[in-house]
Amino acid sequence: MKLYKYDADKSCQEIFEQGFSYLPSIKKLIDQNNILDDALAEIGSKTYSTDNAAHLKLMDLMNLEPLFERVFNKATKDLKVNINKSDRYFVARKVNPGQSSEKYRGHFDSHLLTIVLPIRIPIARDGLVERGELKAAPNARKFPKYEIINIFQKAYWKKYASEEGFSFLSKKTRVLTEYFDDYRPLAFFGTTTLHGNNYVSEKAESRLTFLCHLYDPSPKYGVGALMRKIRGR
Repeated sequence: MKLYKYDADKSCQEIFEQGFSYLPSIKKLIDQNNILDDALAEIGSKTYSTDNAAHLKLMDLMNLEPLFERVFNKATKDLKVNINKSDRYFVARKVNPGQSSEKYRGHFDSHLLTIVLPIRIPIARDGLVERGELKAAPNARKFPKYEIINIFQKAYWKKYASEEGFSFLSKKTRVLTEYFDDYRPLAFFGTTTLHGNNYVSEKAESRLTFLCHLYDPSPKYGVGALMRKIRGR
């Protein structure tokens, strides 16, 4: 009997209609399968780790393949994009207290589908506000059909890559502020959702999330592939 259930059809529909969808909480899966300890042991002192074994294990426990399949099929049919079903990029991201370099690096993802899996979220206490919360503006832009448009738009939207920028955007469009205290994963249309995280306060614990990125429609030598090569991940 599966311990985790979600509606893949509903989630896919919400992603394409409103730009995002929440999945049920994964807290029990994390606790019962030693996901946190295994992930921390592998990532060590690094900020990023690709294809973390605990990450792959959790996706299997969640049975995310049906959602991956539905998003792929709908994207190829409705958006007419040329994507590879095996194009998957899985990253574990650990942010330490006071690591300001990770603050509000607002951007659009190169991949169509992004899923944030919260693994360890700093506890809210004593009025603690800065806990690495995610700011996300679903459907902030339309899907860019051409790579040259994608490049120029990514550069243009960088002006909102700050706390003030997201605050300004919230007056014009929907901006989610997600702490992930309930451990519900957030799936969203990565190429059209401007998103970035606040920093983690020095008074908080480190924050760990797993990021699932799937289906980059850009050319082989597009901006997404170039940026990943520069970052070395």
